[in-house]
Amino acid sequence: MILSERIFSELAGLVGYRSSFDKEDTIDTDIQASESGLLVNGVHALINSGNLLATLADGPQNFIAFTAYDLQTTFAKGTIVKSGDKLYTSLQDNNQSHPVSDDTWWKPTSLLSQVLRRTYRDAVTTVLNSFLDTKKEAGAGKELLSSGMLLNENGRLPDQIEKNGRFVGFLIRPRETDLAVVLRRVGVQFSANGTIPIKIYRITSDEPLQSIPVNYQHQGKFFYDSLSSPVSLPYWSENVMGETYLVGYDENDLPEEARAVRVAHTIGKGNCWGCNPAYATIVGKWSPYVEVKAISAPANALGDEEGYTYHTDTNFGLNLVFDVVCDVTERVIQQRNIFARAIQLQWAIGLLEIMAASTRVNQAGNVAEVKAYNYLYEFQNPQNPHTLLKQAMKSLNLDLSDLNETCLPCKDANTGIEIGAW
Repeated sequence: MILSERIFSELAGLVGYRSSFDKEDTIDTDIQASESGLLVNGVHALINSGNLLATLADGPQNFIAFTAYDLQTTFAKGTIVKSGDKLYTSLQDNNQSHPVSDDTWWKPTSLLSQVLRRTYRDAVTTVLNSFLDTKKEAGAGKELLSSGMLLNENGRLPDQIEKNGRFVGFLIRPRETDLAVVLRRVGVQFSANGTIPIKIYRITSDEPLQSIPVNYQHQGKFFYDSLSSPVSLPYWSENVMGETYLVGYDENDLPEEARAVRVAHTIGKGNCWGCNPAYATIVGKWSPYVEVKAISAPANALGDEEGYTYHTDTNFGLNLVFDVVCDVTERVIQQRNIFARAIQLQWAIGLLEIMAASTRVNQAGNVAEVKAYNYLYEFQNPQNPHTLLKQAMKSLNLDLSDLNETCLPCKDANTGIEIGAW
């Protein structure tokens, strides 16, 4: 498994784009940067701003995909708006009533910059997914646990927990490097209906990693909310090794009549086979990979682990459904330069395909369209980009010599030879 957003953040600028000497060729500076020294234009001379603008399917002045700027509208960080014939990117959240000329809040961009940014992201995605698909036998994305659950039973409705103004929930910590917990469903059981505001934190950050408003309409019974996008909780997070996470809610944010219904278990303590063999079996599946504890803490001091109270007889009305997987995100980031050539070629193919598929009618665009098509699909040409990309992909060699042994390939029982290699 790899964490897409972290990968995109760290691999931005690995391969760059060379702008022309035309003063109208306004390409965002971060797209021009190249950590590896490789530029997508270096693949073929056809890849230049003039040819791209001449062949963009809807024309360079078609801004229909972008929101019109309005002083009264609040824009999030990263939102792209159009104002007249110009495009701007919001630099901050809660961006309202700030003119696009205010460079504290807005940064000019261009249509071509956005096309380049999108196709670069597509190239990174394609290269890494292709690489991992060919390496799954060697442990890439190895799934150690699928749809594990913390608990296997419901609480009794009379057994309710009084609110006390705390943050309550679970502390979650992957036990070993290269592991990640992937949350797929959050279960809640409360005495009354309403919105249950679940929040996920890294204890190294005051801002929630994600907020999940669970619409609870199953008074007294467990309800499981399937997350629209699974939430990954990796051992490595934002350069922190051995990250700890919190999943829970602030009791002050609960509906007035809602009380959590308790399941009286010590979370993660499943070795009592005689008293509850079913629960012991469930815990035995996930406890080798992840540590989970029920905690309460002052809502305004979640980063102070010394202030936590650990509980041995409650789940605070919560349950989780999750996977445990092998996560090679940090390995890819640390060795990102080995992917540069493949990303350069894949990005070039994406841009050439835009030209080759153009439906616009103009002299420059028509010439570029024909030449791009011929270059892309003359497979007998040893410099064909598809051929070069296959060669680059075959040469990729990610060093996983110190990968967590849980994630290493299995050995053949008869020969002892390790199957699969990176």
